[in-house]
Formats: sequence, C-alpha cells, structure tokens
Amino acid sequence: MNTERSVQPTTLAGLDDGSYEWVEDAAAPELDAWQGDVQMDPDFTPAPRAEDTVASPEDAARLRREAQAAAETHVARVDRRRSRRPGASLAWHSRALAGARYCVIDLETTGSGATDEILEVGCVQLHGGEFGRELSQLVLPQGRISARAFEVHGIGAAALRDAPRIEAVLPLVLELGRDHVLVFHNAPFDSGFLQRALADAGLERLDQPVVDTVRVARALLGGRVGLGAAARRLGLDGPHAHRALADARLTAQLWLELLAVLDAAGATDLEHVPGAQGQPPRTRSRQAAAHATVARRLETARARTEALRVRLRMPGGAAALEVPIRVMRRERSAFRALDLDRNQEFLLDPTLVETIEPLR
Repeated sequence: MNTERSVQPTTLAGLDDGSYEWVEDAAAPELDAWQGDVQMDPDFTPAPRAEDTVASPEDAARLRREAQAAAETHVARVDRRRSRRPGASLAWHSRALAGARYCVIDLETTGSGATDEILEVGCVQLHGGEFGRELSQLVLPQGRISARAFEVHGIGAAALRDAPRIEAVLPLVLELGRDHVLVFHNAPFDSGFLQRALADAGLERLDQPVVDTVRVARALLGGRVGLGAAARRLGLDGPHAHRALADARLTAQLWLELLAVLDAAGATDLEHVPGAQGQPPRTRSRQAAAHATVARRLETARARTEALRVRLRMPGGAAALEVPIRVMRRERSAFRALDLDRNQEFLLDPTLVETIEPLR
C-alpha cells in the first residue's frame, strides 16, 4: 500500500533562491512494508492516507526523458557560466560524479523546533552505484517527543529505553561520512539537526559537499518532490517509512535514479548538480538557540516594562539564584536589569538564565 498522509505540511525544504517552502509529502509509515530492526510503538496509530500508486514503467520512462531535457538545459547553463568566468569554479565544484563516494543520511527527531533533538539516525554509503556500509541507530533524547512527531514516525519512549545518547552515535556518522559527498532529502532539516548536535557535543562540524535530492528533483522532475512522491513517480516501490534507515535507503535509490538522468544529460561534476553546495549550512547549537530565546524574552519584557522572575546559574557549583527583575536596557549582548528586591541595577548575562517567568 503506497499512500500519502492527510496531515500537511511537514518539513521545510530549501529553494534555489535561499528561501524555504513546505514539502507536501509526509507519508505515514507504511507498516506492512517496513523491514527495520525496531518495531513500531504499540500505541502508534498511523493517520488515514489517500491511495497513491507507483508509476507504470511507461510513465516513469516518460518522466526520465523530460527530466533529462531539463538536466541538459541546466548543464548547458552551467557550462555557459563557466565559459564566461574561467577559473571561477570552486574546488568542490570539480569533484567528478563518476566514481564519487556518497553517504546518504536521514534522521527522525522529537520535533522540528530549534530545541528538538535527534531520535534516530540512518546512513547508507554508495560506492560506484552500489550500496555499502549502513548505520541504523535509535537515540535517547533529553527532552520529550512531540505528539506530532510521534504521529509521523511512531517512535515512542519504550523503544528508546536502552538507546545511547547522541554523543555516542555522532562519531559513527562522522566516520561513515568522511571523504564522502553527503546526500540528504531536504538537507536544511537533517543537516541542521546534525550540525547542531555536533556543535553541542564539541565535535567537528560537517564540511563535505552536499547534494539535496529535494532540490535536484524539483529542478529535474518538477511537481511533487517529497521522498515518497518523487520515488513513486520514477517507478521506485520503496516505502517512505519515516524511519531513518528505510528512508536513507529510499533516498539513495532516488539519488541513483537522478544521477543516471544527470549522466545521460552530460553532467560530469558536482557543479552540474542543481542545488549542490560546498558544505552543509552551519546552524547554531541548541544551547545558542536557547540563549537567543532568552534574549528575545528579555527584550520583550523591556519593551513592555514587564517584571520577571529569573533563575540564574551561579559559578563554582553554587545554588541557583532566583531574582525578581525589571529589564532596563540592552547593553551589547547583555541586559541592564533592576533587582526589585534590593533595588539595585546589575548586568544580566542571558547565558546564565536557567528559567524565566512573569513576576506574579
């Protein structure tokens, strides 16, 4: 059964102009087809789905011909740009597509917000068009799994009881991806979570070239380019399971199909791949995002002359201090605040704030 979820939209996908749009292909896990090592949570009930079939061989072949024409136009445009600006290509542009080593990565998460976490990692290596080493690992988060995320992937607390923390899994991801071109379906989402987790763990950031199959599919196929939809339009019968390894495998199959189209159109290197980048986007760590949230809350309180109660982390392991305050003004990255108990001003560093709430 190949079907689409009725809950729309799901995750953000990058556009060529640097903005984002919602990808409207959020297939619920196709339980009959899922062959992963981890069973779905017994409390998981997939949402109702509308029927969607795999393209016939004739329709898939017609789409490939149309995609090849679009790819030829794109390759010609890149070559014209090269001829006008000889020597302007970057080092990663010239990496040859033939014989390149790819690492396809997919994640499941607790949600899509700045403080959400990775729940599951799936990686698949592709060498010479053949599947290589794989990684499938559940991850124990520190926070809760949102109801909406659970509705999509069905990963509950029971399945994660014996899972390691992300810090133990990230070195395996780095090992598999080292010296490979990274492939994601919707790179800003997955690579953003990875970059943030690596920063939080104090590990090296991803700096390999990146292919986003959403952007490639949008440029060559047009129409619906969510993972399940794009795969089925090209005749691939793998499910969009919303489990990391299954989706990494399907993304790998999709990339091989798109790569064949590009090859037939005369593409030779990464600069010929629509939307390819020199490295994943760098994102702020979860800690930095939390600090930015505190700073915004303090700025709002200042504008409203609102009194707050803040809990401050103290140096040297001392007990946290709760202080009623009124924010006076911003001073660079800190805030001048008035301690309402002592009627004294002090400089408040947002990075020391553990909790913040209205003063009642």
